[in-house]
Amino acid sequence: MNPTEVLQKYMKYAVVGATQRKKKFGYQIYKTLINYGKTTYPVNPRYKEIDGKVCYPSIGEVPERPEVVVAVIPPRATDTLIDECKENSISILWLQPGTYDDDILAKCKEVGVEPVYGACIMLKVQGSH
Repeated sequence: MNPTEVLQKYMKYAVVGATQRKKKFGYQIYKTLINYGKTTYPVNPRYKEIDGKVCYPSIGEVPERPEVVVAVIPPRATDTLIDECKENSISILWLQPGTYDDDILAKCKEVGVEPVYGACIMLKVQGSH
């Protein structure tokens, strides 16, 4: 699916790898999606909250199912995240640059999770204003 189409069509996102560290992409992506008007859930087992909002340890614990999961984690962790997406009936996984390799893309196809890749979500959001 085209990255621009994803942003136009879907409203509920989970950012896996969200962080309290404001200079990191995990934080910047989380805030960018919120500022763009998307319902956005931070997911990271290291934090209880980010900017006063509950941070969930896994996508399975997010109170409503996200339509899109954004990965801001290394490929070795993304492999497990694909399984979590499948288990939670999430069919779109936005793979930020640096979160995937050929094996990750092959696994997405194998389990029926559609990867969105090759585009930074922050640039796509900013470019659509």
